[in-house]
Amino acid sequence: MTISCVNATLLDGMKKLDNSIVLKRFEAQKTSLHKLKRLQEARAFYQFELGSPDLIYSLVMRNTSSSRILTPRKWGLIGSTYSLGAILDRLMSQKQTFEDLIKKPGNYHLDWMQRLVDIEKNFDYEKCSDLMLQLTNTQEQKECPGASFRIWDGVHRALALASLLKRGNLFFKPVSVLLMLDE
Repeated sequence: MTISCVNATLLDGMKKLDNSIVLKRFEAQKTSLHKLKRLQEARAFYQFELGSPDLIYSLVMRNTSSSRILTPRKWGLIGSTYSLGAILDRLMSQKQTFEDLIKKPGNYHLDWMQRLVDIEKNFDYEKCSDLMLQLTNTQEQKECPGASFRIWDGVHRALALASLLKRGNLFFKPVSVLLMLDE
């Protein structure tokens, strides 16, 4: 989605960042060359805070093969959403945790899920800052009504945070995020 298409109200209260500052931050974190190239292509970055658990639960996760167990393929069906809240509601309705999922064979990459379990066990708000978000696309808006943002970088951290909050195992603190906008 282009900057010109973004609702001006959405950008109110967001701090526009210089692209070079964002790139330096990600270079310092030893970000992959593929991700750095993508960041260099971005038109603008804005920083803001997610000030409530509901905003975290509304974040959309990409539907990928590495985490298929969390994001079943049901494209185009309302209610088969990939928002963090919907993912966690599905897990909690089955009385499961991420750790339970990796104990049995499933449609996921074990290393991806193990990383999620490890982050959840050792969660640190400091490491959760600067999740990178993008605006949801038309398909995601259909599947996740009311969701405005998709997680581009930081899915493990965001899922761990959402899980801990939803299960009542963590006190909420606002989380700083970056919004990446394309041309």
